[in-house]
Amino acid sequence: MNNGINLIKKSAKRISSSKVFAFINFSISQLILISLSALIFSVLALVYFDRISSFEDSQQAIAHTSTAEVANQVFLILKERQRHVQLFLEDNRSLIQQFLIDTDNDEKFEEIQHSLRRTFPDYFAFTITDNRGVPLFVDFEGYVGDMCVLDIQTYSRTKKFSARIHPNSYKFHYDVIAESTKEEEKHYFLMVTFEPDVLANILKVAQYPGHELMLITDNDPQLLEVTAQGGRDKTPRDNYRLTPDELSKILGSHTIKHSSWIIADFQKPKFFYEYQKSTMVYLGSFLLMFCLVIATSFKLLRKEENLRHSAELEREMLLAEVSKAALYDALTKLPNRYLLDDQLKQAIAVSKRTGCYGIILFLDLDNFKPVNDTYGHMVGDLLLVTAAKRLINCVRDTDTVSRFGGDEFVVLLNNTDIDDVISKPQVEIIAEKIRSSLSEVYVMTIKNEGKDDTIVKHHCTVSIGVAFFNGHDSYNDILKRADTAMYKSKHEGRDKIQFDNAAI
Repeated sequence: MNNGINLIKKSAKRISSSKVFAFINFSISQLILISLSALIFSVLALVYFDRISSFEDSQQAIAHTSTAEVANQVFLILKERQRHVQLFLEDNRSLIQQFLIDTDNDEKFEEIQHSLRRTFPDYFAFTITDNRGVPLFVDFEGYVGDMCVLDIQTYSRTKKFSARIHPNSYKFHYDVIAESTKEEEKHYFLMVTFEPDVLANILKVAQYPGHELMLITDNDPQLLEVTAQGGRDKTPRDNYRLTPDELSKILGSHTIKHSSWIIADFQKPKFFYEYQKSTMVYLGSFLLMFCLVIATSFKLLRKEENLRHSAELEREMLLAEVSKAALYDALTKLPNRYLLDDQLKQAIAVSKRTGCYGIILFLDLDNFKPVNDTYGHMVGDLLLVTAAKRLINCVRDTDTVSRFGGDEFVVLLNNTDIDDVISKPQVEIIAEKIRSSLSEVYVMTIKNEGKDDTIVKHHCTVSIGVAFFNGHDSYNDILKRADTAMYKSKHEGRDKIQFDNAAI
């Protein structure tokens, strides 16, 4: 009997041990599951914060890179503007001197305006002051305000000038100053004012998604100067002073030399919040559907990379379009005077190295103004486009055909012989071909919506000035000689070819 009781007790003890063991196994499984869940959650949390941190770092790196690039581009624009204004002053020194003798001479004033408009199509005002910065003529239209005068007077005393955006009675603008350099002349300053549209276009092209580039002042208070929409007048707001909240959202900034500006890259509202939110949803889905989200994550990352790559390609295309717009005439698609400058300087260098003469033809359409007066500027534009096509068909692919401004064109001939006696007959043939082609009747069709098309015929001749040059000639002298020869052709009855013999 005792043996039986002992067996019962042993069996009960084994059953109790099995229950305890089963309970212990269940608790450990739960602990492993909890631990694994905690581990996955911790890894996801680390991934989340790492992605947020990496994203913020990458956006700040983008901001620092883009602001540095834009600062350099704006600096180069200011530098080129100042150089071209100084060149304009040098090229038009005689005209300005004549105007300074009699500042009430409206004819000379209009000549200066016309020359400025031909050189700087986007300028809208100018003034000339004495050596103390006092304007020499009254600005009745109110273009040049007190702040412009204050800037030029400060420059006359300190020889230091920082470009800035400021208003007058017309619009927000910035100024460029040049001064006379010949000691024997009466000292004076020339100030030309420009709208900040070109600066705004640079910001628009360089602006990444989620970022907003602005030109702001580098002093206190910091004011908004230019955005991708334009100057202050095109970015309406009650107060242009930046708020502490706006200043706290600057991702990167860079000072622009020779100006009172800083280029700053601001994050757009909720930019980081939206990224954090999307990342949280993404990682939450990963926690609920671990295996499925692994495949989804690669897809999202690939999509993100494709979007970034597409944005970069779009940015490069926009930069290429802006560069092309800066170097080619919008109407005729011919190189403009800036690209011509570069081509002519290269031709001078080649001439100096090889000893070959270069040839430049300066053309001006005769009897062009009546087209605009009679039929309107649309017909005049059609005529200019047709003239440009005819010019291209008259020269070789290696030659350069440029629209210099208005109805003026310049043709640069390359690879001529070293002997000008041999080259001149060749050039006469080309020039006569151009004169004959451009003198043919222009037939233009005007589309009328809902009506029959209108056919306009117009006869327009051309005056051509030809100048030879070699590596010892200066850039300005070459254009001046060709221009003078062209005007001599006009004075002798137009529809003629006139050679400048200075270099022959």
